[in-house]
Amino acid sequence: METLDFATIINGLNILLLLALLFVYIKNYLSMRSNFGLGLIFFALLLLIHNIVAVYSQISMIMYYSSEVAGFAFLLNVLQSLALAVLVYITWK
Repeated sequence: METLDFATIINGLNILLLLALLFVYIKNYLSMRSNFGLGLIFFALLLLIHNIVAVYSQISMIMYYSSEVAGFAFLLNVLQSLALAVLVYITWK
């Protein structure tokens, strides 16, 4: 597997983490009806759209990615995954 394949897999993981966050944020919003909860839902939705578009672009434009760009895409996706994993852990705790 190439670096871009791993980056795409990591983006898939990010999508799953964001879906978990959305589940909790929507559940909390429905019980509390706060603007902060609505903001968290909006934040998670935008990141979810970002990751879906990233997966689509990595799959559909794979021939345009150089190995250097793929390495940076992988690094950015791993950093986002770590940040989302911490957020999911804190949110579920």
